[in-house]
Amino acid sequence: MPGGGVLLSGHVGQDIRAAAAGRVVYTAAAFAATGNLIIIKHAENLLSAYAHNRDSLVHDGSRLRSVK
Repeated sequence: MPGGGVLLSGHVGQDIRAAAAGRVVYTAAAFAATGNLIIIKHAENLLSAYAHNRDSLVHDGSRLRSVK
């Protein structure tokens, strides 16, 4: 992955869980290549992105906690 990211695959209908606690900074379907996209800011220099979502249960500004 460019930028040192990690690409993980899932299954249709599978729940998505945040990699760590953080705040949702972007939710939209603005890019055809990514479908519904959610971006979470975990720290000043750490983001995670979740693409190709069928639905979104969060919105911009949502605070998420870590689930183990």
